[in-house]
Amino acid sequence: MKSRKNAKGMKTPPFLRPGDRIAIVAPARWVTKEQIAPALATIEQWGFESVVYTQVYKKNHQFAGSDVARASALQKALDDPSVKAVVFARGGYGTCLLYTSLLPIPIAVKERKKINVNGELWWDVVQTTGQPFSMKN
Repeated sequence: MKSRKNAKGMKTPPFLRPGDRIAIVAPARWVTKEQIAPALATIEQWGFESVVYTQVYKKNHQFAGSDVARASALQKALDDPSVKAVVFARGGYGTCLLYTSLLPIPIAVKERKKINVNGELWWDVVQTTGQPFSMKN
């Protein structure tokens, strides 16, 4: 399914459909299988398939693996064409350590003149990733 434009002309992703795959990664703190089990049950109850990247269970102090492991898991989830949505198992300080490691930043810099920075989706991205603060003119 293709993306669409809302009333303000902002490009938005297609709605999820039953059977779509949702990837779960942990860009900051690790989680246990017991902690994530209710989320997986809910995702499956809603008719979606969950894909948990094993990196969410790794422990490197309070983080779910090294910066490289966390960035790699997130990038793999973003690059996987079978994944229709990405959910963070847990956020936190470790997420901001990944800003400069992810592919969307160079893409956003290259395409920034095409981005509607007044759109709701854009601000959700800002709040979650901080990417606009990493872009240079």
